[in-house]
Formats: sequence, structure tokens, C-alpha cells
Amino acid sequence: MVKYMVLKIKDNIYCMSFIEWKIKEYRGLDIEKGTTYNSYLILDKNNVIIDTTRIKYFDELLSYLKDVANLKLDYIISNHISPDHNECIEKLIELTEAKIVTTKIRKYYLDAQFNTKDWEFVIVKNGDELNIGNRTLKFITDDKCEYMLTYCVEDKILFSNDLFSQHVVYKEKIDSDIGHKIMLDAKEYFANILLPYRKSILKILNILKDLDLEYICPSHGVIWHIMIDEILTKYRMWCSDSYKNTAVIVYATIYSSTEKIAKALGEGLSEEGVDVIYHRLDTSPLNIIMRDILDAKYVLVGSPTINMNVHPKVGMLLTYIEGLKPSNKKIGVAFGSYGWKECATKKIIEAFKRLGFKIVDDKILTFRFAPKENDIKKIKEFGRKLAKINV
Repeated sequence: MVKYMVLKIKDNIYCMSFIEWKIKEYRGLDIEKGTTYNSYLILDKNNVIIDTTRIKYFDELLSYLKDVANLKLDYIISNHISPDHNECIEKLIELTEAKIVTTKIRKYYLDAQFNTKDWEFVIVKNGDELNIGNRTLKFITDDKCEYMLTYCVEDKILFSNDLFSQHVVYKEKIDSDIGHKIMLDAKEYFANILLPYRKSILKILNILKDLDLEYICPSHGVIWHIMIDEILTKYRMWCSDSYKNTAVIVYATIYSSTEKIAKALGEGLSEEGVDVIYHRLDTSPLNIIMRDILDAKYVLVGSPTINMNVHPKVGMLLTYIEGLKPSNKKIGVAFGSYGWKECATKKIIEAFKRLGFKIVDDKILTFRFAPKENDIKKIKEFGRKLAKINV
């Protein structure tokens, strides 16, 4: 399989996209479509590489730099300190003696990863500029955000690192060649990786609104060109905790009892115009569930009681959601079934409280073994009433 692709973005500006075809997991996420690690090369009086890649692609990176730049490299811009963007830095410095451009806090983390004693750093802060010949690079950063962004003023290109990324591999590298399905990939990435940093990202977005942008070049996935306004609008929505009239119903089930409650709740909600999305935990990966929870008004979680606790997959879900700290502008509903003693919904409600959700509770949502026909009618009615409750 092809290990990398090269795309010419503009004259003397290239994307080197290193492809991870068979990756199954990234930071605990299920990756179904692969991913890429994008490194960007600018050829000028001073040659610049913006972020590197995983060390296993070093030979390919080195070969390309020899071919197009004769291995002349003056600056390595480190927008992010995680290994998937930095593993090749040490070897590149040994071969080129390039200077590292980064922020004070990111230098601290690079010092923790490498022996940087003999490295030459150019420390920048928000708004600083670096002239590389015919181009000016401007740096955008907030120390509470993991990522620095680099803006090429003359070419109107934003190198955004993880912001605006997607974990996906397409044979095309520009949004115009793919279409709007890329928005779902971007939403999934935001919900599962960027969500905890949304307040800092919102500050970055306020800076970006004053920039003239022709391309946004992220560190994973596809480059944005014709859908820049749309992705910026989406990011602003996701960062501002706005929500849609959508209910996400997530559940685990053993003997279909909890599933019957889930379906009845969904029917009641949908009858009142709420869009309902079902996720059964033995078939839906957490990252897809979180993508849908991101801007949903209602989050309904169901579990049978097992060993005086929630189903293990529900426990994993709740832990995962809490770590991402979604908006508290949500209505939380717990439901489930049990045999000896009901414990699961209590655990779910405790998690909702920690998340700050508005909790709507009713004894009609828990059943010993399974709901009967008359119970199903009551559950649907609960769903209809739930649709009329405001956050």
C-alpha cells in the first residue's frame, strides 16, 4: 500500500500526507477509516517544515526532503508536542541543524521528550511573525489550548494542526473533491478529541475571523478549501454548546428488556418531532456515540443492573463522556431493567449530576425483568412529555 501522498497546495508549498491505513485505535478511539499525519513543506529563502510525522515514516520523509529541498531545512515549526507530530524532529535536527520554532510552554514539553541541550529554539508567542524570504509566517496560540496555529500571510494558508482535523483516509486531499460527508468526520474528531478545549478554541476562532483564508491545512485528514466558512461556522456552534432537537438513546441490553424501554422512549419522542438516534453499545463505537451526543438536547442512557451496578459497557460510556466534559445544556434520562434489585439507573443519574445535566426521572423507566404491554404505553407517554421539556 502507498505510505504517503504529496499534494502541491500552491507554488513551493506542499502537503506530505503519511497514511496509516490499518490503524484500529487512536487515543482509545475506534478508527474505522484510517488516518493520516500531515506534514507541510514551504520552500523559500529559508525552508520550513510545519510539524513532522511518526518515526516509522522517517525514511519516506527524508527521501522527499532530499528530492525537493536537497535536505536544506532552516526551520521546523512545532505546532503541537504530541509524538504523532514530533517523533522525527530529533533526526531532522541531526541532519539539518534546523531551528525549532515553538512557544515557551511547548518547548517545556519538547525538553521532556528529547535531549534538547544543543537545539536552537525560536520562541514565539501569539501574534509574533517570522519572515522566511518571500513569505511571512504568523503564529496564533493560546497557552490553554494544546495547539499552535501557523498562518502564511501572503498565501492565505492556515496550518491548523489538530484543529479542523479528521481521522479518515480519502484518495482525494481537498474538501472540494469529497463533498459534505467530510463534515461528519470533522464533527467526530471534534467531539472526541477537541471538546474539552472548546473555550480556548473559541478564542482562537475569534482571531481567525479577521484572517483571509484560502486553505486550512490540518494535521490529520483532508485540507479545507471551498468549505472553510462552513467548517468555521460548525466549530463556532460546537464550541458554544448550542444544541439541536435531537435525542441520543444509548443502551446495553442482555435479554432485550432494556432495549424495549429504549424503543418505546424513542417512539414517544419522535411522535413529538424530536429526531431520535439509537446506539446499542455492543454495536456502536464510543466515538460515533459521542459525535451524536455533541449537539443533542437529550441524552438517554439505559442499562440492566449487573452485580449491583451498571452494565460494563455503560460504565465505560459514562466514564468516557465525563472525561470529555460536554455541554451541561442537556436533559439526562436514565432507564433500565433488573432482577433482584435496581441499581443501574442510580449510577447513571450520579454521572448525569456530575456532568451538570438536567435530570428527568420517573419510576416508569425501571422494570423488574421486562415491561409489559401497558407499561410500553406509559413509557411512550413519558417520551411525549419529555419532548416538551426545556433545558
